[in-house]
Amino acid sequence: MNEDLLMLFSIEEIRSIITGLKISLESIYRGDTEISEEEIIRIEDMLKKMQYVEREYSDKTD
Repeated sequence: MNEDLLMLFSIEEIRSIITGLKISLESIYRGDTEISEEEIIRIEDMLKKMQYVEREYSDKTD
C-alpha cells in the first residue's frame, strides 16, 4: 500500500516535499516554530524516508 501511495508523486513533487521538510526543520531548529520532540523526530524520519525514495526513484529513471 505504501508503495502505491508514493507512485502518485512525480520526482519533482517528491523533491518539493523534501524541500518543505528541510525548511520546516530549519525553522524549528532556529526556534521560530515550537513543536514537541516527538513531532521533530517524526519530521526528521519522514525527511530521511523521502530522501531515500528520491534516490531510489532517481536511480530507476536514470
